[in-house]
Amino acid sequence: MSRTSSSFADNVLTCVNDIADVIPRLTRRYDARVVVNAFADHTSAALRSLMERGVCDTAQAQAVLRHVEQTALGRIAFADDSAAETPADE
Repeated sequence: MSRTSSSFADNVLTCVNDIADVIPRLTRRYDARVVVNAFADHTSAALRSLMERGVCDTAQAQAVLRHVEQTALGRIAFADDSAAETPADE
């Protein structure tokens, strides 16, 4: 891993920890589903902003969303995808 990649990964981990410190306060105030949807809205807005500013392209934004899906659902997401792709008539 390059120094830049390592620094980025370290910053991501630090940011994740900072956000984790805020989540308990938010879930005391709001239903957990509200908090998750708010994070999804912020993630969507951030990706759109990054694409509009040319910081990332659509493929990179989609990779972030795939990472979110894989992190959240793990094998469940992939099992559902393979079942959806299998024609019922076969």
